[in-house]
Amino acid sequence: MPVAGKIVLKSGAQLPLEYRMVTQPDGLLSGELIGDLDAWDPLVFADRLRLVCNDGRSVEVLITHVTDKGALFIAAMEAAATNSDCQDVATAAIAG
Repeated sequence: MPVAGKIVLKSGAQLPLEYRMVTQPDGLLSGELIGDLDAWDPLVFADRLRLVCNDGRSVEVLITHVTDKGALFIAAMEAAATNSDCQDVATAAIAG
């Protein structure tokens, strides 16, 4: 189930969107940013982006593929984000 969050660009601009992510067996995260990304400058995807989760904690994501409905990403859970909504979403996505 998608969860509301936002992406923070290097410029500081914040873009609201929905996301889904799961924890992989190796501990890394993979997921999907959901929304119309056509208005975004394609160069934005060349940089690492910060996904701000429901509880305000964040995960640095690297976009791997852009689609017409969103973008796929990979990330590593930071120690400070453990047991946050970021992790809860990942766990819920695996179970659901």
